[in-house]
Amino acid sequence: MIKREDIELIERVSIKAQRALNSILRVKKLEEDLDKLTRKEIQTIFTIGSKGNRTMGDIASCLGVAISTPVTTIDRLIKKEYVLRKVGEEDRRQVLVSLTEKGNDLYDKLLEIRLSNMELILNSFSEEEMHMFRVILRKLDREL
Repeated sequence: MIKREDIELIERVSIKAQRALNSILRVKKLEEDLDKLTRKEIQTIFTIGSKGNRTMGDIASCLGVAISTPVTTIDRLIKKEYVLRKVGEEDRRQVLVSLTEKGNDLYDKLLEIRLSNMELILNSFSEEEMHMFRVILRKLDREL
């Protein structure tokens, strides 16, 4: 069972990981673009970028929010020229959201940073620890 010490350990590691990730992000030259984006906007860009054309329902589901919640975020990202909203070709009632070229460039850069950050953190794991980490993550993914 989970003990109090486990929760405290997870919190400490989480705080340290966030500090490490924040310091790396500050070093990167994306600072100017990132200053113009909220955390929700960045999460939305990742949600759209990972699959291409997404419906508002898909985006809301991935973000774990009500379907009406991402509408405002999408509107802001359209004004900032990171995303496009278009009518579906097969079903004209369907509204699809995709990244613009500017949005794709930012997505690629952010993905590269995330991968670098993960490598910095996970490189300290042995093969066995990495295997166990993946097992635990998959279990969390199924259960949550």
